[in-house]
Amino acid sequence: MKKKIVAFGEVMMRLAPPMYTTLQQAQTFDFMFTGTGVNVLAGLYGLGFETTLLTALPDNNVGYAAASHLRRLGIKDSYIDFSGNHLGSYVIEFGAGARSSQVTYLNRTESSFAKANYQLENWESVVANADMLHICGISLINENTYNTALRLMDTAKDHHVPVVFDSNFRPSLWQDDRMHLYKEMYEAMLKRADIVFAGPRDVVKLLGIDGDSATLMQAFQKHYALEYVLGTERFEQSIQGFIVSNDAYNVSDRYPLTIIDRIGGGDGFAVGALTGILEGKAPEDIVTYGVASGVLAHTVYGDAVLVNRIDIENLIQGVKIDLKR
Repeated sequence: MKKKIVAFGEVMMRLAPPMYTTLQQAQTFDFMFTGTGVNVLAGLYGLGFETTLLTALPDNNVGYAAASHLRRLGIKDSYIDFSGNHLGSYVIEFGAGARSSQVTYLNRTESSFAKANYQLENWESVVANADMLHICGISLINENTYNTALRLMDTAKDHHVPVVFDSNFRPSLWQDDRMHLYKEMYEAMLKRADIVFAGPRDVVKLLGIDGDSATLMQAFQKHYALEYVLGTERFEQSIQGFIVSNDAYNVSDRYPLTIIDRIGGGDGFAVGALTGILEGKAPEDIVTYGVASGVLAHTVYGDAVLVNRIDIENLIQGVKIDLKR
């Protein structure tokens, strides 16, 4: 029987000017529906798992189109709340050379996801029967989504369902005068989590300590009594993954990167790593599977993680095939 992964997270519309043009130049946009939970579930479905998204979408044609897109990615939409009128969105202007890529968020605090009056009885039964619950840091966008996330996490803990928390910190979305509250909210979620995707900068913000990556991540894992802490470190043309478990710090080999679309690359790492965890792999194999999946996600246009086991395993084994027929 396929293992079941449930995620609570936002669905957004991504708007991208084509061919590396800026907003000032663009006259058309490529658009797609995306979000951390969407990207992770799409990847896990492609690797053989059953996936369900818990979210709210607008009760209009935009919301119905988004739900249709989820179904095309293999994500079950049976428990979506259709309410409100707005979908959060962002514009991505792709950089080149010395010009950085630029993300501009729109409408997220007024979205259906942020404003929905969630009725959680059905959702709690879905979580109770899952094999894993995934929660994204965007759940901290307001008290409504935060309290919903906490209740789902508590349900998972009551039924011994592993809880994944992707810290996914976005400074541009949080108000400076409320930063101390966001820290308290993060800590409440971390105390309920079993598996966390985070990096050294998160540890410095939360624990106020300094040190090298291994020292910081081991302190983080011990402080919050986490089963696994995972993340990546980027270099100029390559990437490396790390995993902390049982106070041991393991890193993957460093893999060269070819970047077609950087957005969703971290979600690609999460897809591979969670697959390794769900399948009971050893920590060193979990992080290797994760970083290989993340490398491949960078080569696909769009945010959704569209990877497969053959390509992941070929990359790990150093097998290169230019053309498959």
